[in-house]
Amino acid sequence: MTNDQRHLKFILSLRWIAVLTQILILFPALKLGWLQEHTRLPAVLIVATLAALNAASTLAERTRLIRPTQGYLLTQLSLDLFSFCGLLWLSGGAWNPFVVMIFFHAALGALLLQGLYLIFFVLMMLWSTTALYSNPLLPPPVLGNSLQSVILYPVHMSVMLGLVGLISWISTRLERKRREFEIAQSELQQRDHLRAFGVIATGFSHEFATPLSTLKIRLNRLARFHPELEDNEDLNEALHAADKCEERLRALLNRRGDLSDCKFEKIDLRHELMELQKTWPSSQSQLSVEFPNSPLEVKTPLPAFRQVIADLLENAQQANPGGPIRLVATEIPGTGLAEVRVEDHGSGVPSFIREHLGEPFFTARENGNGLGLFNAFTFAKAMGGRLEISDRSEGGAKISLQIPMLVPQIN
Repeated sequence: MTNDQRHLKFILSLRWIAVLTQILILFPALKLGWLQEHTRLPAVLIVATLAALNAASTLAERTRLIRPTQGYLLTQLSLDLFSFCGLLWLSGGAWNPFVVMIFFHAALGALLLQGLYLIFFVLMMLWSTTALYSNPLLPPPVLGNSLQSVILYPVHMSVMLGLVGLISWISTRLERKRREFEIAQSELQQRDHLRAFGVIATGFSHEFATPLSTLKIRLNRLARFHPELEDNEDLNEALHAADKCEERLRALLNRRGDLSDCKFEKIDLRHELMELQKTWPSSQSQLSVEFPNSPLEVKTPLPAFRQVIADLLENAQQANPGGPIRLVATEIPGTGLAEVRVEDHGSGVPSFIREHLGEPFFTARENGNGLGLFNAFTFAKAMGGRLEISDRSEGGAKISLQIPMLVPQIN
């Protein structure tokens, strides 16, 4: 929705309030003599025309018959101004206590119009306001110079409260825009970090490839020329680690926008957690898994999901080596989100990690790379969910991965 569309909605809402107020004011105006017999019909026609205009404009806005522009907003505000000044001219002109309501129109024009459109509106406002001083129809209260406080006080208080409401609306709108700007700025900063991460990763891959290749050649040569080392645990572990590094490096270099491994699949989180518990190494931390009895289905790229959960579990294990880890899958009521929660009994998450959540290379571990939480945050955001980090009251950290649940298809 464009700004002009939002402004038009605001004008139409305010006009209904203005029409209702004018209808309510007609009755005391008749009783107090501010509207005489020969001015009643024109006043009623002005209010009725304004109501009909607003009904037609509302219908056009909802059906998209008219595209709001600055010129269209100028026309709408001008019609409001002329109708209001017409009512004032019929009931005392500049001597009518409601003349101070003209400040509303000035504030709206300055708020909603720009450039030449604002200048045209100011000129029309000056012209129509000047007309209020030239030969208006003066009712008996004005001729008798009997503007009592019982009339002026409620009118001025109403205008004051109305202006407070208008300024409050402007303040709220500006605050919302400020938050939207901060979010956009944060997303732009994250994209910059991603670009930097891509450059660093590419350079690292090329720089790392040559010494890794040399390392593998030397290790294999050592195993080939020294048969007695065939069953050496250290050598075999080194060869396995080198193969794993080569595999990860090749995957990094070959990932050029290929989304073939990012196919969305329907999975039941309960099944994934049970499979994970089966393959969890018994030599590592004790892993307990909890999930509901009913299916907890999501649609997600399965390899990416498994990698994120593995990263979170690895973080939990390193936070408290050998300590218990709790993995919980549940539904967050009323949100449409499924939650996978990892809890540990470590020392908690430092504040600077939370402040830089979503940025790579921020880690509290000496040998960490800061990519585990970054990957989890990026995955959650791409899925339309979120990643939350907090400390447990019993001690340790709680990381909550929240992603949309699969909406059942209704036949």
